[in-house]
Amino acid sequence: SLEHNALNVQSFRLQTDTSLLNASGSLTDFTNPSWKLSSSGKVDLRLVQELTEVEGLDHGIADLTLTGQGQGEKFLVQGDARVEDATYHTQFVSVSGVRASTHLRMDENEILLTGAKAALRQGGSVDAELRMQNWLAPPPVARICSGVSPACRPAKVRR
Repeated sequence: SLEHNALNVQSFRLQTDTSLLNASGSLTDFTNPSWKLSSSGKVDLRLVQELTEVEGLDHGIADLTLTGQGQGEKFLVQGDARVEDATYHTQFVSVSGVRASTHLRMDENEILLTGAKAALRQGGSVDAELRMQNWLAPPPVARICSGVSPACRPAKVRR
């Protein structure tokens, strides 16, 4: 429902041949937005690849249960993710038939994956924790430095 200064979505369904994700959420105060979101369901990893621009996700299903909320530049998304029969290929990594699970906590400062477990079809397993800090920070500015002078100046980037 759309109100004067709020949007409430009681039910949203994303369905494809291999995906079914249900969600609900709200957005209030359009001048200083505050939002809440809840979602659960199964999503084809190829769709995740398209939506997130994470390349190499060729096959598999992600089972997600996530909640989130935020206001302005501050937000928190957390929940659980499981992956079945995943295939991931890059220049340096190639795995298939992966089963994995983790708890996700993501905010404007860090992404934290705890209790991450993966089992490979070919054998072997992974138990890990991942913490990625400053993930939204802009990349550092490249500098050109002279071997003679300690002074540096920002590099000019042509597009």
